[in-house]
Amino acid sequence: MKDRVLIIMTLVIVMGLAVACGNGRKSSAGDNVVELKVIPERTDGVPESLKLVVANRSDSTVRFGADYAVERHVEGEWVKHDLGDFAVIMITYNLAPGESGEYDINLFPGRAEYPEGEYRIVKMISGGSVDGKPYYGYFMINGPS
Repeated sequence: MKDRVLIIMTLVIVMGLAVACGNGRKSSAGDNVVELKVIPERTDGVPESLKLVVANRSDSTVRFGADYAVERHVEGEWVKHDLGDFAVIMITYNLAPGESGEYDINLFPGRAEYPEGEYRIVKMISGGSVDGKPYYGYFMINGPS
């Protein structure tokens, strides 16, 4: 009986650690097929732009456009951050299996205010098993805009 309790307690602890380590900050839709990483991940003040690295870890080509959204973490929820109106080119980027690409993300600091906090870039990615899923790349801003 003690062995059974010990095994159950061990499983609960391991599962708790696995959830805590993830901390809800996955860089993808949770499937580890496509990963997004923002460079730099932490800034002092608001830069004009950031780099977004998109890595295709799937076994098929993925596609996405130049469009993106920015969301801000507010009181436990992700809220769309208003960047104002801006135009993006109508282009489709293709990433073959195993490839990565680096793309500029304009934050439009003259048009949008960025209070200190956690943000994420949202990209819709299609192809193979990822059809139409949102993927996320996270970054922090220290200090106001």
